[in-house]
Amino acid sequence: MSATAPSADLAAAQLAAIDASGWGHRVRIFQPRNLCSWLFLYYLVLGAIATFRFFRSEFEAVQTAFVIGSILFAIYTIPWIFFLRHVDRWSSIPTKLLVAGAAWGGLTATLFIALPANGALLSIYSKVFGTAWAADWAPAFTAPINEEWGKGIGVLLL
Repeated sequence: MSATAPSADLAAAQLAAIDASGWGHRVRIFQPRNLCSWLFLYYLVLGAIATFRFFRSEFEAVQTAFVIGSILFAIYTIPWIFFLRHVDRWSSIPTKLLVAGAAWGGLTATLFIALPANGALLSIYSKVFGTAWAADWAPAFTAPINEEWGKGIGVLLL
């Protein structure tokens, strides 16, 4: 047996694994026959509704500041996105996937999952450890649990 036979077998196995993983294939966010796709869409809509309900009452009072802040944030963010996409050439994530993940993180994970869960957990912390401890430490212990798990759910669904 030659010395190149095992490396050829390993290379063939590696190519077969890459092909089976779907690496390099086109990303389809909406897949009608995939339950995860429907769950992602359903919870994204619920997140958008929660966001609308959360900001609806105060929007008229801060409408000008919101528009100016959104424009300034876009001016700040868009160059960063181009820079990060340029720097990360070898493991680039498709744009559709980035947009879907950002929508999940901004709408669903933040205002549909984390906001109600944070309120409940803060209440539990104040009852168990006292209000002084809860005022000082509860946000630091609450955010990693609720917010990061909410984002992780979106990653799993994507």
